[in-house]
This record gives sequence, C-alpha cells and structure tokens, in this order.
Amino acid sequence: MASSAISALSPVAVNHNESFDARCHPRAHTGYSGDGAVVWGLGKPGFHLRDAPACCAACMAHNDICGKPGGRGKQWWPHPDSSGNVRTDLRCGNDPTVACTIWTFCPEERCFAFDIHKHEFGECWLKFQKGTTPPFTRPRDPHFGVQQYPEVMRHAPRQRWPWAVSEEIWQGPMPKDVPWMSGVIADPSVSIVSSPPSDRWKERWCKKWGPCGDESQWVS
Repeated sequence: MASSAISALSPVAVNHNESFDARCHPRAHTGYSGDGAVVWGLGKPGFHLRDAPACCAACMAHNDICGKPGGRGKQWWPHPDSSGNVRTDLRCGNDPTVACTIWTFCPEERCFAFDIHKHEFGECWLKFQKGTTPPFTRPRDPHFGVQQYPEVMRHAPRQRWPWAVSEEIWQGPMPKDVPWMSGVIADPSVSIVSSPPSDRWKERWCKKWGPCGDESQWVS
C-alpha cells in the first residue's frame, strides 16, 4: 500500500532563466494532479501563458481573489495571455474552497500525457486540492514523486501502456522524463511533500508488468 506521504521535495533548478516568486515551489518533471482543475490549460483559447512563473502568478491571483468570500463572478486575471489577449471571461466560480493551490505548466513544445489530447507549450493548468490545514503542502502526484517514467513502462508495447495513446496524438515511444513542471502555493519556508494520487494507476501497472525499479520511493 502506498504511504500517506512519499518524500520531501526541494525545488529543482530551472534552466530557463526564470524567476519565480518564493511561494511557487516549482519542481521540474512533475505533474501534480490535485483534486481537479479550476482552469484548463488545454484548448482554444484554453489558458496559455509565456512561462512557468506566469502560470504560478495566475494560480496565486486565482487564490487571492476566488478563494475569499465575495469572490463569486469576479475577474481574477486581467493580464494578457500568450497571444496578447486579455481574457475577460476568466471569472471566479461559486465555491471559494476550490481556489487554485497547485499549478502545472507545459514548458516544452509538446508535453506527453496518457490521454487523447495534444498538449502544447504554454498550457497552464490551475488546480485545487482541499487540505485540512493551510498552507497545503502535500500535493497528489500521479508519478509518486518520481520524475521519470519507469524504464520498463517506456519500453513496453504501446498497447500495454497504462492508457491508450494513439500515434496521431503522440508518435514514437513515451519520453524518459515527465515533461510538465508543477508547484504548490505555500509559504517559502515549508517543505513540499509528494503524496499518493487518488488513482494509483502507476502502482497497479507496476505490480502487473513491473517491477518498475522505483517502488521503494512510493510503497510502504
């Protein structure tokens, strides 16, 4: 059974000359899942920004405005997106408990995922995860805190992948590294601890087709 908290994660050096707010806790090759997304990065227009620090800033703006009583219907992001357009449609929902606490950004031309979509550079996903005590510091991680896809999974036939991904969506084998970058909005002094996802798909796959070689990092 997976442990309730996997490992303490220190922010990883980012090689894009990016300057993050100290509250962003960026981690490369990571795609936190949280409980869900309040803003989808995917689509047209979706939500596309120029870089990961801007994505984190959007998450903080959403939390600051939409996470407070009285935020319903307010415009929370008045800045231009990656196309120079100001998105006046980006407004708070009805529930202040689902304000953004986790951000996930695609820093590559294409970002691999086990789904039916083509994920492209600039996608900024704003996610929430409800915690018992703020600041929330244990983001659910579908990769169990590991930043690479297991070698046995990468070399498995496509039909054996955890979910089907057509050649039209992603050609060739899956990448070595998880392509996404993620972070949690929290006080700069806290440690971020990766926790198991709601769907432990990797654990199931590795038990059936593994071993994956990194089980000691995520299985108690």
